[in-house]
Amino acid sequence: MNRPEFDNLTKLYTESYLEGCVDQELLRSQRYGRPLSMLVLGVELPEEQKRDMHYRVLKQLGGFIKMYTRSIDVGGRTKDRVMVMLPETPIDGALVVATKIKSQIENHIFVHPDTEDKFSIVLSYKIVAYPDHGPDRKALMEYLHKFAPDCPETVEEVVSGVAQPSAGTPAVAKEAVEAEPAPEVNESAKQSPPSARDKHKKHKKGR
Repeated sequence: MNRPEFDNLTKLYTESYLEGCVDQELLRSQRYGRPLSMLVLGVELPEEQKRDMHYRVLKQLGGFIKMYTRSIDVGGRTKDRVMVMLPETPIDGALVVATKIKSQIENHIFVHPDTEDKFSIVLSYKIVAYPDHGPDRKALMEYLHKFAPDCPETVEEVVSGVAQPSAGTPAVAKEAVEAEPAPEVNESAKQSPPSARDKHKKHKKGR
């Protein structure tokens, strides 16, 4: 018999049940001053596999979530994505969980049950945390959808909502151009040719 709080596909919690869990955990975090982080995970399939395999991959993602999270963590399906609530977990801990799940699922080989075609997927993730990004679920979700960067790699990126520039970005290239010395100019080339008046003065002086 199916339990109404569980999603039939992923076997994780439903979105409505997950929202109630988040509200309760936020109250606990506020009362005891403890951190709370949440992950939102999405999958990207090869174009030729999207129609047949999207829901099958989401189903397997639910299994990965259960495998690589703690018993106190709460995972749920939100339409075509999965959210994981991580109680008493600061941002650096959430990054560890996100990168571990990403690594495991991207190294997994999926097989189409009919054609037996093998393929891999790309997992994207976003992180939002209390109290860093808001005091309640509404504020946290607003930050998540508007500002949270995709697949951040550092705590600074998660906190600021801005991806940190890497070497070779246009900003670095601009600095390199500005630092490049100007080409030398021949001093004689800088002098303008004498005007007709100058020629006349010189001729008059020589007489």
